[in-house]
Amino acid sequence: MNTKQGNKEAGVVLLEAIIAIGVLVAMVTGSLLLLSSSSRSVRSANDRLIATYLAQDAVEWIRARWYYNRQFVGGSGWLTHIQCPTGRTCGLETQTDVIVPTTGISECTLLNNCILRQPDPTSPQYSHFDPVSAAVDTPYTRTIVVQTADVDGDGTHDEAEYTVTVSWSSGSGTDSVEILTTLYND
Repeated sequence: MNTKQGNKEAGVVLLEAIIAIGVLVAMVTGSLLLLSSSSRSVRSANDRLIATYLAQDAVEWIRARWYYNRQFVGGSGWLTHIQCPTGRTCGLETQTDVIVPTTGISECTLLNNCILRQPDPTSPQYSHFDPVSAAVDTPYTRTIVVQTADVDGDGTHDEAEYTVTVSWSSGSGTDSVEILTTLYND
C-alpha cells in the first residue's frame, strides 16, 4: 500500500468523522431547542388555562349570587354583595358559601391586594384569604370592576357590567385573561 494513499484515506475518514460529529451536534441542538420551546408553550398554555378557570369561577359566583338576590332579596337588593364602589378595583372570595349573606365582592385592599393564594403549591384551591398559615402567594391576581347603569331613568340601577380580569407574570412580561358579563334587574 502506498503511504500517500493511506494518508489520503485516513484524511478522508477523519473528515467524514468530523462531518458526522457536526451533523450529530446540529441534530441534538435542534432537538433541545425544540424541547425548550415546547416546554415554554406548555407552561404558557397551562397558565392561561388556570387563569381562565379563575376568571370563570368568579363570573359563576357573581351569577349565582345575582340569582340568589333575585329569588330571595328582590327589588333594589338585586346587587347585594355583588357591588364594588365606582372607580375601585375589587376582588371576590369564592371559597365561601354563596348563600352566606355577608360574603361577596370587596375592595382589593381587604383581599391581600387581590393576589390569589394556595394552601400549598399542589392544591387546586385558590383564595384571597390565608386559611392556612403556610399558604403561598400565586402569580395570579384576580380583580373585578363593576359598572352600573340606570337604563330606564328611574334613579335605580337596572344593569351591572362585570369585568373579571386574572393577570399573572410570565416569562415575557404580564399576561391576562378578561371575561365580561352583564346582569340585569328585569
